[in-house]
Amino acid sequence: LDCSGNAHHGELGDLGPGDSAEPEWTSGIAGAGLLFNGLNDYVQVPDAPGLSLTSSFTIECWVRLLGEPDKQGLINKGGSLDRNYRLMIGKGGTGEFAFKGPDGSDYEAVDPIGIYDTQWHHVAAVYDSALSEQRVYVDGHLRASSSVSVGPTTSMDPLLLGARKTSVIKDYLNGALDQVRISHEV
Repeated sequence: LDCSGNAHHGELGDLGPGDSAEPEWTSGIAGAGLLFNGLNDYVQVPDAPGLSLTSSFTIECWVRLLGEPDKQGLINKGGSLDRNYRLMIGKGGTGEFAFKGPDGSDYEAVDPIGIYDTQWHHVAAVYDSALSEQRVYVDGHLRASSSVSVGPTTSMDPLLLGARKTSVIKDYLNGALDQVRISHEV
């Protein structure tokens, strides 16, 4: 799955090949993407130093929602106590980017417009340490920004695609993901 050369390969589902939590391959924005059923499908990428981000970074993906927009995880690293980063669709289709600071404070930027159709959309979350700011972009347009006083805490949890973790894995994506990218740049 990882085309970056960093060998951050993910496991489809939770029990190995053929389990019921595996997303299916489908047509993506360019080539193949993954289709998640909204019930229990996700991808899990083992923790690695390159996935725990503390200085400026961007996380992004192409997403196509199916059904009613509700809480749905896109890219998630860490749980409620040690959230390194989370990009998700919130209630009403809002794009939400959140992380927890080392002091335990929660930081969040929420797109007030939201995504309400079944078309492909590019969603990106940026943490800019130089500007002390976090931002959410949808289809290249800035949709939300907020000031932050610290950078994110780190997490040893695996990276999840298509779901998010609090104390348990939940908020499964009902839709498709393609071209997930995590970079140490703004």
